[in-house]
Amino acid sequence: METLKNFIDGDWQSGCENQVLNVHNPANQEVLGKVPFGKGDIKDVESAVAAAAAALPEWRRTSVNKRGNLCSGSKPYWKSINKSLRKLLPQSVVKPGSNL
Repeated sequence: METLKNFIDGDWQSGCENQVLNVHNPANQEVLGKVPFGKGDIKDVESAVAAAAAALPEWRRTSVNKRGNLCSGSKPYWKSINKSLRKLLPQSVVKPGSNL
């Protein structure tokens, strides 16, 4: 099973540590995925915050039209993962013992 990565400064990056946390379906405890986890998460968060802070001045200067185009440009990506999201999202919020 693939371990998800953090999207920081325009790139998908593994966590600072090689530890992972299993994400479980609360209804049946099936492992849905793995995410980076560990004490190094602080470094990952600090890196993401620094990248966001560095990008903010340029983003503020970006016109509303260009921002809209950038968001619209992500539509093919969201369509490509739509099927997976429709399956995983409900599984992440069901109550134990429910029959979903």
